[in-house]
Amino acid sequence: MAHTGSTPIPSYFPRRIIAFLVDKERIPFADILAAVGLTSDMVIRQESVLPAELAEKLIRFGLETSIRQGLGFGYGASLNISDLDMLGYAAVSQANVGEAIKLVTEHYPVLTHMSHMHIDDDAPDFLRISCNQGLDKNVERFLSEAICMAVANNIETYIPGARQHMRFYFNYDKPGYHKEYQALNKQTYFNQENSGILFSKELLAMPMHNQASHWPDDFVLPKNDHAYARNFVQQIEHHIRSHLADNISMDKLAELMQTSVRTLQRRLQAESLDFRQMHEKIRIQQAQKLLSSQHTNIKDVAIQVGYSDSASLSRAFKRLTGLTPSAYKKSQQ
Repeated sequence: MAHTGSTPIPSYFPRRIIAFLVDKERIPFADILAAVGLTSDMVIRQESVLPAELAEKLIRFGLETSIRQGLGFGYGASLNISDLDMLGYAAVSQANVGEAIKLVTEHYPVLTHMSHMHIDDDAPDFLRISCNQGLDKNVERFLSEAICMAVANNIETYIPGARQHMRFYFNYDKPGYHKEYQALNKQTYFNQENSGILFSKELLAMPMHNQASHWPDDFVLPKNDHAYARNFVQQIEHHIRSHLADNISMDKLAELMQTSVRTLQRRLQAESLDFRQMHEKIRIQQAQKLLSSQHTNIKDVAIQVGYSDSASLSRAFKRLTGLTPSAYKKSQQ
């Protein structure tokens, strides 16, 4: 990954941000130039280049000045195919969505030199987004938000409904304004290894010119989508552990994961998972941890992991471990 340093970048990218801040955020042009240390000549001449730190400073100024939360989404939503100039028109003339994305990723660094998009050979359905090392974390978040929104919006212009068949991943903590991320869709995940967009293989194969496309109601991501499957399981396990005493139901789990019960059941089936078995396994694992403490009794443990009484816990515990809770507790002393 490149370092930001004083790498010169084309003035096109800063000019586009300035236009957004003036047109959409109503920040005076003169105020922007003064705050960032730019001159009119530096941004008017199309062939000029600017130090990368000035572009970063421009984004920081926008984030500090605007009252909008999730400014990157606003900027991304303002970007159209024409903003990529001939590259944008070349992309939409490709045979399908996958070829269009591949073309843009090959030429995208020429436009910004601050953020990058990659399609790896071992994950051709995942658009990985990265930023230069040393960038301010808020600036990195702005760029990730903007890229995801711009990609989603522009593909959906040509294929209505396509946004719902993308999954959005971010390699940072969930921000305080995380509800703004629902502008992408409800399938957004934080604290991931990489930021990026996961596309269904069906979407990648769709022709860019087909504006009459529609999706089947029973659409499910492919079973060999290991990255998404791993994240899906982790989310379920997290919600179960967070609601052990409440004896979480499938309805409640679907609500927490911001999806329908039907979609959740379909996704579990596609991954060969059983909710009841996952639920019981996690409850017993937590019971084992609690029983390892000398200051807990079986009745209290049962309540803490969601069983109505110690007898119910004992039956489930022996079924999964081969031991009664009492025997297990003794073995840990």
